[in-house]
This record gives sequence, C-alpha cells and structure tokens, in this order.
Amino acid sequence: MIRAVLFDYGDTLVEGTRPDDEIMQAALEKAFRVFKRNGLEMDSAAFAERDREVFSRYAEIEAAEKRDIPDLLKCRELAGLVLAKLPPMKRAMVATEANVAFWNQVAGCYRLRTGAVSSLRRLKAMGRLMAIISNHHDGGALRRHLVALKISPYFSGVLASSELHYRKPDSRIFRLCAAMLSVDPSESVFVGDSPVNDIVGAKRAGMLTIMILNSSQAPNRGGSTAAEPDYAVSDLREVPEIVKRVNHTASACP
Repeated sequence: MIRAVLFDYGDTLVEGTRPDDEIMQAALEKAFRVFKRNGLEMDSAAFAERDREVFSRYAEIEAAEKRDIPDLLKCRELAGLVLAKLPPMKRAMVATEANVAFWNQVAGCYRLRTGAVSSLRRLKAMGRLMAIISNHHDGGALRRHLVALKISPYFSGVLASSELHYRKPDSRIFRLCAAMLSVDPSESVFVGDSPVNDIVGAKRAGMLTIMILNSSQAPNRGGSTAAEPDYAVSDLREVPEIVKRVNHTASACP
C-alpha cells in the first residue's frame, strides 16, 4: 500500500525555461552586481574566474566525499578573496546577499512542469503524504521557490542534500524522508528523472520508483537492473493513477 509519494525537484516538478549554462551565467551576473555594489574592484571576467576556482575546488571535495556543501559557505570564501579590504562581518553580509540574488535568479528561470499541480492536488485528495528530496546546494532557496510556486503546502517535508552529510543516490536520504513521514520505505514511491540519483537510490532504500521522462529521454533498457524504474511516465498526471492502481492491487490481494 502506497502511503507516501516523494518527488525529486529539478527536472521533475520544475523545468528550466532556458539552457542550464545561460541560467547559471545570468545568476552569476546577479551575484557579481552585488559584489560590485560593495566595493569589488575587478571586472566580471576576473570575478567569474575567481568564482570558478572556488566552486571547482569545492566540487572536488563534494565528489570525493559524496555530499553537497552549501553554496553560502563557498560564497563567503569568495568574498574573503575578492573583498579582502572589507570587515569580516560586512563580507559575510555581502556573501549572503549575493547568494540569495544568485538563487533567486535561478528560481526565476524554472517553471512548474505541466501537470504538476494537478497531480499534487489529486494525491492530496487521495490522502497521500508528499515530500521532496533534492540534491540542492541551498535548502532555503529551494523552499522559497516552492512558496513562490504556491505548492509548498502540499509537502510535509523537504530534504536538501546540502543540509545533510549525504546526497542521492545514498539510500539514507530516502530512508530519512520516509521516517520523517512515519511511513516505511516499502509504503513509498519516489518520482524522479535521474536513473542513478533517483531510481537507483530509491530502489536501494526499498521504494517503488516512477521515472519522469524528459525530452527524448527513455527509461533504462538493457542497462543496469538497478536503474530500471518500476514505472515510466511522460506526464506527472499519470502518477496518481499509478498509485491508485498499486493500492487497488494491494488491497485485492488475500
């Protein structure tokens, strides 16, 4: 019996309106403007290079340790390098403002996937619990975006990897989410777009899986069995029907 439906965030509930590189470039420009207003003396190209150096070094740590480090910490280090003349407290304030500006710009370039609200509304009417598990570098930004999209009330929990010590596909993040909702992983289904991060991770935790297909993407065929979803859909409005069908089958079994 499925009691909880858990969702990935990026490219599952929301989708980008522009290519990723354009979204990141525009967001970095917003951060640059914040630094510039607060005494930054270098041009945008030099700033972008310093930003790349800091974030690339942290990316290596994240890859080695299989976790996500909050972007705010990276932004504070960047501020220490490019605004060294400012007092530490002022640098911290600038870093926070720049980080918020960056993520607000990113959020503005993502919209709800077609069928998302309809699916969430129906699942709520069915009495299913819902939560989000996202490999995200700023949990606060994620939650602000959910509020802006007016879907925050549907979710009983939101887990961002940067607030933990592990990330998808680590099965611990899936089991933690199920525990938060007071359900067993076997009573949960996870909806996501990544064969490895979402499907493999959720299956290892003992959950059913639904893969949402993105633009010419196909479910795993002939590859790893671990990455093969239990169900594949092209529209989130199919999710409540799957949950209903699974629960009907379960209730019909002697």
